[in-house]
Amino acid sequence: MTQSHRKPVLVLLFLLFFTLAAGLLYGISLAASPRMVNPTDFTPASISYRLGPSDQLGQPINITYPTVEVFPNHSLKYQLVQLIETNDLRTNNQTPLFFADKRVAELMRWGKNLDYTGWEDVVNRYYNLMVRAIDYATDDELTTVQSHFLTHQDQIDQTIEQSEKNAEEKVVLRNLIDSVMTSINHRIERNAPPPDPNRINYQLTGLANDREFGRYDVLVDFSQLPDSYRTSLSLAVGDRIFKPTDFISSDRLLVFSGISINDRVKTIALLVSPFPLTEPSDGWQNQMTETAPVYQYRLGIKPFPFPGDYYWQFSGRINQPAQLRLEEKYATREAITNPHSSETTDYVPTLKTDHLIDYQLYPHQLSVIIRNQFHIDPLPEQPLTNSVIVATKKPMSQENVRSLSFTIAQFLNPTVYLEKTGRLPGQDPMTQLTALPGHNYQLIFKQTTTAQQQYVLDALGFGWRPQLTVIASATTSFVKLRFWPRQVLWFVLWFLLTGLGIYSLWFYLKCRHPQQTNWIGRLCFRRSTTTVIKILAVPLKLVWRLIKFTSKKQRFLWLTIAVSGIVFDIFLFRSRSNWLLNVVFLSWILTVIGYQFEARLSFITALFYLSLCLLLLLLKADFMAEKAAVWGYLMLVAAVIQTLIALKRPPPPHYAFRRFAAMILPARFKKMLKRTVAFILLNASHLRQTLQRCFRKMIRLVFNPYPKTVEDYSANVIKGLLLGAIIITAGYYGHQQLRLFYQRYQQQIAAENRRKLWNSLVPIIDKTEPYLIYRGMKVVIYGHNFGWQEKPLITIVKEDGETILPDEITESMVVFTIPLTWDYGEMNFWIEKPISWDNQNITAKTKTARIRIIPVTPDFNKDDEAFFQQLPHLKPETRQRNGYE
Repeated sequence: MTQSHRKPVLVLLFLLFFTLAAGLLYGISLAASPRMVNPTDFTPASISYRLGPSDQLGQPINITYPTVEVFPNHSLKYQLVQLIETNDLRTNNQTPLFFADKRVAELMRWGKNLDYTGWEDVVNRYYNLMVRAIDYATDDELTTVQSHFLTHQDQIDQTIEQSEKNAEEKVVLRNLIDSVMTSINHRIERNAPPPDPNRINYQLTGLANDREFGRYDVLVDFSQLPDSYRTSLSLAVGDRIFKPTDFISSDRLLVFSGISINDRVKTIALLVSPFPLTEPSDGWQNQMTETAPVYQYRLGIKPFPFPGDYYWQFSGRINQPAQLRLEEKYATREAITNPHSSETTDYVPTLKTDHLIDYQLYPHQLSVIIRNQFHIDPLPEQPLTNSVIVATKKPMSQENVRSLSFTIAQFLNPTVYLEKTGRLPGQDPMTQLTALPGHNYQLIFKQTTTAQQQYVLDALGFGWRPQLTVIASATTSFVKLRFWPRQVLWFVLWFLLTGLGIYSLWFYLKCRHPQQTNWIGRLCFRRSTTTVIKILAVPLKLVWRLIKFTSKKQRFLWLTIAVSGIVFDIFLFRSRSNWLLNVVFLSWILTVIGYQFEARLSFITALFYLSLCLLLLLLKADFMAEKAAVWGYLMLVAAVIQTLIALKRPPPPHYAFRRFAAMILPARFKKMLKRTVAFILLNASHLRQTLQRCFRKMIRLVFNPYPKTVEDYSANVIKGLLLGAIIITAGYYGHQQLRLFYQRYQQQIAAENRRKLWNSLVPIIDKTEPYLIYRGMKVVIYGHNFGWQEKPLITIVKEDGETILPDEITESMVVFTIPLTWDYGEMNFWIEKPISWDNQNITAKTKTARIRIIPVTPDFNKDDEAFFQQLPHLKPETRQRNGYE
C-alpha cells in the first residue's frame, strides 16, 4: 500500500466501524421494550383535600373551542355561515352553547381587528345564544352552561387586555362586556334552583383531577359551629346518607368514616336540620298605627341562638306597595347595668331596635319571593323580642295574609377535610401493554390515580416517551409510547451507509482509474465551486426569465388589475382580504417589471396614498383611511426594493408621457386618441379667441380705449372706481351668501348628527305581542334602545298615569306581567326612559302601544277563540314566555 492510499484506507475503516456500531445499536433498539412496574408498588404519601362550600353551580373549565375560518363581518360568506347555524339550531344538530363557544372563538381570533360595532354584533349574538341555552337547560345542564360562561368571561377579558387597542377603547369594550355578562349572570341566578339552607354542597374537582377515588374519612370542622348540630348533621354522597361516627373533641372535628367516593360522585353535601325560629302558633297579627304606613302585619321570631349568617325567605301575594322589615329589640347597656330594684320602682328599662331586614316590595309582582342573607355578630346580651313586619298602605285581604310565609335558618359553611384510607373494593389498579406496528406500544391504565400513572411512566426506562394520551373515561386512559433512539439511530445508520457507499466507490475508482476521479479534487477549488453555484442557479434564472416575459407581454393587463384592484379595495370592498391584497400587490410588481418603472414612481404613489389616508381621516372614513395607509406602506416597500436593485444596475431609460401612452394603449386606440386631442386643442384655441374678443368688447363698452382729452381720462377713472365698487360689493355679498350657505350646511349636518344621536338613545317600540291577553300573562315589547341594564331605569306608563317596572329587559326586548288590578278592555301604554341630553336629565317617551285585556270566563267565548287564533302568528319568544311552546 502506497503512502497516498494509507489515509483513504483509514477513513474507509473508520466509516465501516461506525456503520457496524450504528447497525448493532439499531438492532438492539429493535429488541427494546418498555419496563413495566406494578402501580400498586407505588407508596403514596398521605392524601388529604380541604374543601370549601361552593356557592356556584359550576366552576371554570378548559374548553376546546370550535374552529372559526370566516371573519365576522357583513360579507355574504359570513351571512351564509349564520344561516347554516340557524338551521343547525332549528334542527338540533348543534346546541346553542356550541355556537356561543364559537362566538368567543371569533373574538379570540379576530377581536383585535374588530371595531366597536363588530364587537357589539358578535356580543349580541353571543348574548342571544346564551339566553337560549339558559332558558332550555335542565338543572344539570345549567351547571355546564355556567362553567362555560365563567370560562368565556375570563377568556374575553384576556382578549381585550392583549389587544392592541388604546386605553379608551379598552374601557368602552369592558363596559360593553360587563353589562352583557352581568345580564347573563342574573339570568342564570334566576333560572337556578333556589338554594337550600339545609344542604351545603362541596365540589370534588381536585379529587377528580387526581383520580384519587377510594374510601375516605370526611372530617367537618366544628370550631365555628355549636355542639347542638352534632346530632342533626349528616353527609349526603349521591343518593346515600351517612351519620357521623366520631367526634374529636381536642380538634373539634366531626368524623364520617369509610365513605366510598367513585368517579360518578361529583359533589358531597352536608345536611343540616334547621333550628326553628318562627312562631307558627301566633301567625300574622294585624296592627294599626298612627303613622304611615298605617297597616302592619307582625310575625313573632324567636331570639337568635348563635352569631353568624342567617338565611331568610319570604313569599306571598301582596298586590300593592309594601315594606318588609325584621326588627330585633333588646335592652341597652344602661338597662343591663341598672336592673330594676326596690329602690328604683319607677325605672323603665330603655330599649334599642335594629332593623336586620329592610326591603321594598313592588305592586306589579303577583307572587313575591325574596331570599337573602344577613350576618349577626355578636348576639345582644339581653334580647327581648324579634318580629317580622309587613307594612302596607291599604289593608290586605285574609286570603293574602294567609299566603304570607317567612322562614329563617342559620346558614352554615364549615370547612371539610377528606383523608384517603384505602382503595375501593374490586377496583385494583391495572396496566396493560400492547405492541403496535412500527415498534410502538400502547399502555392502558385502568383504575389508576394520576400519581400512579406518573410512577409507571417514569419507570419505563431510557428512551421511552409518551407520544399521545387519550382519556377514555374518568378511570381509563390510553398512552401511546415511542422509543425515540430508534428513529435517531435509523437516520444515523442511513447517513453512514450512504457515505460508506459513496466513499468506497470513490476509493475503488481512485485505485483503478485515477484519471476518472480528478474532477472530485477539482471541486474543492474556488472556480469549480463558482461553476456549481452557477449550475444550481439555472432554474432560478429560468423562473426570472419567465416572470419578465409574462410581465412584458401582459403588462397592460397587470396595470389594469393593479389600479382597479387598489381602487376596489380602498373604496368599495368593506372588509379585509389578505388574498386580494396579495394578488393586487403581485400585479403591481409585475407592472413595475414590465414597464421598467423607476423607484421614484413607487415613492410618488406611496406619497399619494398617504395623502389620501390623511384626507379620508378628515372625512371620518377611518376604515378607508386604514386601507390607504396599508397601500402606502406596500408602495414604500416596493420603492425601497427597487432602489436597492437600482444600486446594482444602470438606471432604465426615461419614458416620456407619449412613450408611456404608446406602450400601454393598444394600436387601434392610438389614432382615436390623437384625433381627440387635436379636436380638443383646436376647439380650445377657438374658444380662447372668442372669449378674448368678448372681453375686449365689454371693456370698450365701459371704458374709452383711446382717451384724448382730460374729460376722457376723468370719465375712465370714475367708471373704473364705480366698476371696482360694484365688484367689491358683489364679491362681499357673494361671500356673505356663501358663508351663510356653508353655515346652513353645517347646521344641517349637526342637526342630522343630533337626530341620529337622539334616535340611538330614545327607546322605540316596533311591535307589541300579544294583542289579546289575560291577566297575569306576559307582554313582550320588541324594539331597540331599551338598554342592557338588568334592573333598568325605564318604566311602563299606562294612560291613567299608573307606572310599573318591567320584569326583564334587553337591548331589543322588554317583558312585563299584566297586573291583576288592571281593568278589562283596551289599554294604552308607553315606555319612559330617563336619558341625559344637553347635560340635562330628561324623560324620553315611545309611541303608544295598545293591548286588550280579556276576562277569564267559565264558557269558551269569542274572545277566547280570538286569543287562540293569534297564537300561531306570535313570535316564538312570546309564546315561550307565556308557556305555549
